[in-house]
Amino acid sequence: IRHGCHPRILLYTDRPADYEGWPICVKETDLSTLKDWTGVNGYIHKRKACAFADALQYADTSIFIDTDTFFTASPGRLIHRLSKAQWLVDKTEARFGDWSHLPLYKKTASYLKESQGVKDDLLMINSGVLGLRRQQQEIVNSSVEMIDDLCLRAPGIHIIEQFAVAVAARRLGKPAEAKGIVCHYYSEKEYWRAVIGTFFSIH
Repeated sequence: IRHGCHPRILLYTDRPADYEGWPICVKETDLSTLKDWTGVNGYIHKRKACAFADALQYADTSIFIDTDTFFTASPGRLIHRLSKAQWLVDKTEARFGDWSHLPLYKKTASYLKESQGVKDDLLMINSGVLGLRRQQQEIVNSSVEMIDDLCLRAPGIHIIEQFAVAVAARRLGKPAEAKGIVCHYYSEKEYWRAVIGTFFSIH
């Protein structure tokens, strides 16, 4: 923002006062909304999919950015990458069949193959960055609807939200990735929180 031109930023938060005066759009998520977005299984990451489903109505192109991220290049480069592909993700991690030894596969593969024709070549994505277009709203809606069902079949697995997105978007082909533009530090939270805390204490 300090460097000038930037995409419009829409922030979902239950603490809007923290961002008073910031040159961004803030959408308050009150307790009732957060409860609805958590779903019947109390799965907190469902809120990500619900927020993104809501956000798609406000722009032709939207890119969701997780909180445990920081930019290493202009966010405008993400929009450019999305313009060259059907969708955008943080990264592609594997194919579904590669995880045949893991609980997620064992608890969902047969059901998804029978009910939706999901195969082992399904691309497994990380949704710390997720970009889609307004006309792809149904993909996100479908992933939101899928989450509660998958949580019942595979309880305790924290990546159900991004798995549901992968299933819903599987016909879009290979996504663009955010590599080199966004650093998603999901596996190194304690380290990066300390680094970022030091940065903001200095600047």
